[in-house]
Amino acid sequence: MSPTRRTLALASASLFLIPLLTLGACASSTAPSPADPGDASADSARVEDEDRIPCAPRAVLRTVCQQCHSSPPQRGAPFALVTRSDVLSLARDGEIRQRMIEQVEARRMPLPPVTITEGDRAILLEWLQLGAPAVESTTCADSDAGAD
Repeated sequence: MSPTRRTLALASASLFLIPLLTLGACASSTAPSPADPGDASADSARVEDEDRIPCAPRAVLRTVCQQCHSSPPQRGAPFALVTRSDVLSLARDGEIRQRMIEQVEARRMPLPPVTITEGDRAILLEWLQLGAPAVESTTCADSDAGAD
């Protein structure tokens, strides 16, 4: 293989690997859970405050982020993003909320094949940048998810 082709092949491979390495870095930097992940008591220690997330960002979390960051996490995601307390939790390298801002702004998340519209990206980032403020306990209907 010529040096030019080798360089192009390495560059192409690195574009594919960067998101995977970022995901791996997230997995290795999360704080250990207070209980064994296979232990049912780990879920009981969670604060169930999903209903305190405004409807519009909650809809984005559900339709985009929770395709992987569900409870329990799927597809190698290192943590859940279901409740407001999940978003505000701390990892070894900082608050999950801040890491979300960095990843979504840099367009490293969501990972393919999951996509996010520009409108949904703006909704999620605005809520995160404001500090992920809580609302009174709210039930959101699918039709009023953007009505906050």
